[in-house]
Amino acid sequence: MYNFLVRRGTTIAFVIGFLISVIILILNFSGGADIPVDDYNTLYGVSQFSSTVLIGVLLVAAALGIIFIGGAI
Repeated sequence: MYNFLVRRGTTIAFVIGFLISVIILILNFSGGADIPVDDYNTLYGVSQFSSTVLIGVLLVAAALGIIFIGGAI
């Protein structure tokens, strides 16, 4: 397993990063919610930017958890 990750780890990391970037772009440009523009109270709660930031924070938290678990093992 170690030799596999040494040889192909960087490629795997770039592919995973690329796939996550594509998923975030698709989520941002799909415009999932159909909210009237003049309804600012509803519009404030659902934002594509806030969704992207939330996904980023969750991915950072997952990465930190994996780092700690890997270090413990």
